[in-house]
Amino acid sequence: MLKAIQEDRKRTGGGLFLTEFGMCNPDQNLNDTTTVECREVLDHADEHLLSWIYADSSYYLSNCSEDSWVLRDFSRVYPPAVAGSLQQILFDPDTSQATVTYLMNTTLQWPTEIYVPLQMHYPNGFLVTVDPPTVRYSFQADQQILYIWPLSNSTSQTDTRVHKEGKQMNNDLQVTVQISPRPSAQKTII
Repeated sequence: MLKAIQEDRKRTGGGLFLTEFGMCNPDQNLNDTTTVECREVLDHADEHLLSWIYADSSYYLSNCSEDSWVLRDFSRVYPPAVAGSLQQILFDPDTSQATVTYLMNTTLQWPTEIYVPLQMHYPNGFLVTVDPPTVRYSFQADQQILYIWPLSNSTSQTDTRVHKEGKQMNNDLQVTVQISPRPSAQKTII
């Protein structure tokens, strides 16, 4: 269904936004129907690069404390702003491994922003791998945003340019950002 909707969007233009899906409450039972349902919908949203919102108050237990199992699945790494064209988002709530791939428009002067949910998935910090390694990055902990900055004028960037239909795209550079939890013995962010 999402594939057909994306085809319609390509034909008509505009964006896509997923709302009001399911009444699922993921829990520690990974085989539970509601856990499987939530993860399936969220993974498909990532696969199809859909923005989404879940309008339900089930993030909290009856005593008003947070339901960490629900928050763990819904609190995900995602890029709220991309300086280029987003190509892929992958996130595993069990391992907290994340990958964001995009085509960086090297003519833009502002960074790509990637939200990194520290408390939920990275309490001991995280490790970042950026490819190509010539791309700069920084992290603003109070906002939980990882910034990926455009390349400085460098001749090494031409080696990793993206080719489409055999032609080099003058302003696009494929960038892959991988985020993984720092082992608990090390307590530093980035």
